[in-house]
Amino acid sequence: MFKDILVPLDGSELAERVMQRVAPWRAAGSTLHLARVIPAAGADVTPFDEVLTLEARSYLNYLGAEAGGAVKTDVRRGTVADEVLAAAKAANADLIALSSHGESGVTRFVFGSVAERIVRSSACPVIVFSAVPTKPPTGRPERMLVALDGTPASEASLAPARLLAKAHGMTITVMHVVEALWAAGDSALARVQAKDAKKVNDRVEQIAAQLQSEGFAARPLMARGDNATELLLQIERRRADIVCMATMARSNVNRWFFGSVAEKILKASPVPVLLVRKAST
Repeated sequence: MFKDILVPLDGSELAERVMQRVAPWRAAGSTLHLARVIPAAGADVTPFDEVLTLEARSYLNYLGAEAGGAVKTDVRRGTVADEVLAAAKAANADLIALSSHGESGVTRFVFGSVAERIVRSSACPVIVFSAVPTKPPTGRPERMLVALDGTPASEASLAPARLLAKAHGMTITVMHVVEALWAAGDSALARVQAKDAKKVNDRVEQIAAQLQSEGFAARPLMARGDNATELLLQIERRRADIVCMATMARSNVNRWFFGSVAEKILKASPVPVLLVRKAST
């Protein structure tokens, strides 16, 4: 479970809902850190900026009182993504919580913009909630889908997955999608592709077995087809409550970086997506 959770707020109702929806993932005695960034192009602070700062503090204090429990607030001025990351570092946050949609359905936190940059650079996991949840926020999470892409880096998501599954007694489905082989027949390339697919599938089975030995209710799942399509299909079929997956720091070393599978899942997933950044080596 997470002890210091940063929730960036943009003034929208959907962004504010994150405070309630993150509740099942909070540890006992955890602190909720609420941040509001006033966008600024330069270093000069105008009287208008001062007014905005006062309003932002009042806004966060009000929401903090409504949330109850341990709450800290942080008003910043500057580039939104940079300041959110700085706020997370200052709070020693172990999780950043965002909504996939915000103000009027398209906010500064929508993917392809600030949120994408936050996930790319965040040192801690980021959980992204869809605008329309499939379960009430107070519902106990029961089923988790951990998506692996065949690279060791994708296994970075297993650590927080274990943490959450243990706290809630969740079942874990460890999934890998084999993209449709494009080499036909019994060609040398087709044999290499089949060998690679078997190697990854064996690793998925090994991970599931390891989780079982640790006391988790875990199972492997292999599918074939388009990565994003199959993942979304299994979210529905398995009635998953959360999806865990990893991203990389550079787009040329992991097929799940933004603009590909991860972005499609984030835009379409009806359940929270926990993203863990694994820096390239």
